[in-house]
Amino acid sequence: MLYQTHKNGTDLPKYLADRGFEFDVTDGAEDRYWTADGETGLVVEEDVAGDLRCTLLDRDGNPVDRNLRLEDIRPQP
Repeated sequence: MLYQTHKNGTDLPKYLADRGFEFDVTDGAEDRYWTADGETGLVVEEDVAGDLRCTLLDRDGNPVDRNLRLEDIRPQP
């Protein structure tokens, strides 16, 4: 995995697991996560400044919301 602990001290896998995401695959400069039901995906990438950017995906892997910050990722209802 690219990001075990982010520079702000967040344990990324745990943070996303608490929000219903499971690690899927590392592909180059990004990590992919999916919800257990496969309905929602998340791509996590590091930008040039070292900040994380997240993109939500629909079940087909199409981006539905780009450039989210970790704080924007909320637990599922």
